[in-house]
Amino acid sequence: MTFGEDEIHIMSIGPSGVGKSTIGNKLLKLTSKDPEYLNASASAESCTQKPATVTSGKIVYTDVPGIPDTNPANTKLFYNMIINEAKAPMTAIFFVFAVDMRMDKPTKDRIKQCSLLFSEINKCSAAKILILNDMRAWCNPNGLDDDSDEYQEEKALHDQVRLEVQEAYKNDIIKATCIEFYCTKVIYGLNSKINTDNNMEAVMKYLKLTLQSFPCDASPHLRTFEELEKDVMKAKQNQDYEQRLINEEDKHIASLETNIEILKITLQAATAVAGTAGAAASIANFFTFGTAAVVGGLVAGGATSVATSAKIAIAAKEKELEDAKEKINKQNLDVAVKTFETQYQLFDELKKELNCQ
Repeated sequence: MTFGEDEIHIMSIGPSGVGKSTIGNKLLKLTSKDPEYLNASASAESCTQKPATVTSGKIVYTDVPGIPDTNPANTKLFYNMIINEAKAPMTAIFFVFAVDMRMDKPTKDRIKQCSLLFSEINKCSAAKILILNDMRAWCNPNGLDDDSDEYQEEKALHDQVRLEVQEAYKNDIIKATCIEFYCTKVIYGLNSKINTDNNMEAVMKYLKLTLQSFPCDASPHLRTFEELEKDVMKAKQNQDYEQRLINEEDKHIASLETNIEILKITLQAATAVAGTAGAAASIANFFTFGTAAVVGGLVAGGATSVATSAKIAIAAKEKELEDAKEKINKQNLDVAVKTFETQYQLFDELKKELNCQ
C-alpha cells in the first residue's frame, strides 16, 4: 500500500433533485465546460437515469439514480443499479437528502417502505455517510452589512432554526431507513464567505481528507431486488425472522472485525513514519453533527494525515461493530427482530405496489 495515493471510490444515492450531481462536480472540481460534468436536476423529477462514473485524480465518483424514486416503477430498477455498483470496491456511500422544511408524513412513509432496500445497502463494506443539503441556508436576503449587529442577530436566529430542522430531518431519516450512518454532515449553502465551515466546498474537502485511509472493499454478498423477493417469501413461509437476523448480523460482525484488523495494520505502518498529532480532535470532529471544519492531523499531509484518517476509520468501524453486537444481544433482540420483520412486511407492500404499476 502506498500511503495517501490509493483511489477513493464514492457513490452518492438519494432522492432526485437533492444535489448529488452538484456534490460530485464540487468534489471533482468540474465546471460546465468539462466533458465529465454531471448534469444536475433542479426538480424532483429524476435527472440521473443510470449510473454515471467520473474520475478526477484519485477520486472516483459514481452518481446513481435515487430511491425511492418519484416514479415508483423505477424503484426496483434503480435499486438494482445501486446494488450492482455497491458490489464493486467502494470507499464510501453518500446518502444525500435535501432539507427544506421538516419531513412530511408521505415522504417518511415512502422512505420507510424502502427500509429493507436501505438495510441491504447498509451491509456494504463502505463508510455510510448521511449528507443533508440544506436548501434554505442563510443568504443575507435583506442585503445587510455583514459587520452589523443586525446581520449577526438575524443570521444567528436563522441558523438556529435551520439547525433544529436539520436535526429533526436527520432523526427522521435514521428512523425510516434504519441505516447505521458513520456520521452526518450538513451542506449549508455554496457561499464560503457567508457560511465559512459548512459550505459545500468545505464539506467535500473535509470528506476527501477524512476518507483517504478508509478501506475500499468489494461487497459481493449484497442482494438484488429479486433475491430479496425470494428471501422475503421464504421468511414468510418459515417464520424464522429471528434466526435470519442473527445469521445476517453474525456475517456482518465477522466482516467488520476483519476490516478493523486490516486498518490497524495500515495505522501501524503510517505511525511508524509519522505521529498522529491532532488525531483525537479529528476523530471527535468526524462524529460531530454538521461540523465540517478540517482540524488536527488531517491537514498535516503525508503519513500523518493518512494515520489520522486510519484512526477515524477504525473508530467508525468499531462503532458499527458495537452497534451490530448490541442489536442481537438478549436485551435488544426482541425489538431488533420486530423491526426486521416489519421491514420484510413493508417490502411485500412495496412489491405489490410496483406490480400494480
